[in-house]
Amino acid sequence: TATEGAQEMGVSPQTIRRWKKTNKIEVVTDNTNHVFIPKEEIEKSAVDTAFHFIKNKLPYEYIHLGALFLSIFIFAVLLRLNNDRASAS
Repeated sequence: TATEGAQEMGVSPQTIRRWKKTNKIEVVTDNTNHVFIPKEEIEKSAVDTAFHFIKNKLPYEYIHLGALFLSIFIFAVLLRLNNDRASAS
């Protein structure tokens, strides 16, 4: 069903409906208007989602990690300078 497919894809059922309207995914509708998502669409979406994550989210994670490591490095350098001054006096 659309709800199960949404859970599998990591999106909301509302997103599934929106993707259906914009033809982003192909769905099967029965005579009671229930929406079913073929397994191929779920697998295709998983690849698209992974690519989207790598393209859009991963660089920001690296930026945050870089800033964190830079802060730790600066703190360590300042701490060492402070210790060197204390031992010189």
